[in-house]
Order: sequence, then C-alpha cells, then structure tokens
Amino acid sequence: MIELSDKTEGKLDYININSTDDIYKLKNILKNPTIIKGAMENWPAIQRWNWTYLLNNFGNRKVLVEVQQEAAVPVDLVEAIFDKREVTIAEVIDGILNHKFSPRLYLAMSPILTIIPELIKDLPSSLNLWSGQIEDVMFWLGPTGTISPVHFDESDNFLAQILGIKKIIFIEPKYSHCLYPYKEKDKYIYSPVDLEQPDFIRFPKLVEIQSRVCIIEPGEMIFIPKGHWHFVRALESSISLNFWQWRNRKLI
Repeated sequence: MIELSDKTEGKLDYININSTDDIYKLKNILKNPTIIKGAMENWPAIQRWNWTYLLNNFGNRKVLVEVQQEAAVPVDLVEAIFDKREVTIAEVIDGILNHKFSPRLYLAMSPILTIIPELIKDLPSSLNLWSGQIEDVMFWLGPTGTISPVHFDESDNFLAQILGIKKIIFIEPKYSHCLYPYKEKDKYIYSPVDLEQPDFIRFPKLVEIQSRVCIIEPGEMIFIPKGHWHFVRALESSISLNFWQWRNRKLI
C-alpha cells in the first residue's frame, strides 16, 4: 500500500511503500520533493556496503573524484565540482577513516556499476538495471562535509541513502530568478549562491526565496523532481546512489 503524508510547511512530504517494486507506481503521484520510506528494506547493499567491504574487495579500482578544498573564506562552490583527480577507492576511504579533510576527496556522480559491476548483485532486480528503464545509476561516496552546490536536475531523480546522513535544501523552480543561475553552457544548471551562508549584498533577491530542508538517513529514498533546485551536504561520511527516470516530463 502507498500512503502519502499530509503536507507540512517548511518540511517535505513523505510516502511509505512496501518495496522497490512500488517505485514505478509513483510516477503519477509524486510532483514535489518527497521522502520515500520502506523501499530499501531488502537491499543487500544496506547491509554490505561499508568501508571495510569496499576497501577489501574493490580498493584498487581507479575512480575520478572531486577535490573539495577546505577554505577559510567562502569560495565559488561550483568550482569544486570541476576540480578532478584520479585516485583509487582505497585512497578515498583512507581519507574518510583517517579524517584527512584537506582536501576532501569526493567520489561524486560516478557510474559505479560500470567500474565495479560486481555491485549489481547488491541491488534489487526490480530496479531493472539491465532493461534501460533506469537510464543512469550514479554513486556518491565521501567524508563528512562534502557538498553538491545549488543546482537542478534535468530529469526526475531518486536519491537512495545507503550509509550516513545528508542534509538537502530545496528551492522551488519559481524562485529560479532569485538564484542567479550561471549563463555558461556547462554551468547553466548551477547557481553560485551559498544557501548556508547567503550573501545578500551580492545576491539581494535571495531574500525572496522560501526553502524546504530535510535530513535523509540510511534506508531512505528521496524523490527530486526535475527543475527543483537543491543543495546537498553530507553530515556524516556517507554512501548514496541516485538514478534518473521519466525524462519526458516537462520542466515545471
């Protein structure tokens, strides 16, 4: 049974479903950012994907990471995602286990199932990873404090939290003009604003926006509609998956 919560101003809706199988029933129900509970209860990844498992089995695999610097003063948060370095998974996990946060190595938006196809067995077959129904599956692994700057997705998105806790701040598309999006072709989905330390002098229209904030915990999913601006911060060292669907829905 699918049960949708009542709306609460400033908070997100949530929905309870019985299994991953029910995700595909949500297409005509979900219109706003929504926390999904119950979908991941039987995922082997929830039990297996920890630092020891990944280090012992796949530590030598090479991956491309974002290098997020520890800055004393605010910097352009978007620039961090364009600073890349090739390392091994062991190097990323070593930074987590030994609290090496300057810089932070963030395995972000990684096509992990092509790098480590052995991980497919840890995900439910109902995700239909081989059928093309899910067009992209991305992996996110990093230490406390890693961020994804303010941006929107061009397709409806499910974020599945495997390990650790993340904070997500949502801004509705109607406030796009208040977020001063980049004009460059490679950055137009991003905003230069820092929602945690807003600069109202540089970005005066920020005073007009209203946001919703949620905390996503292990075993929870969150639905992120295309066009919804959002900022993500890891409150703990964490592992997440996300996948996009339903690319034919028009932007809000």
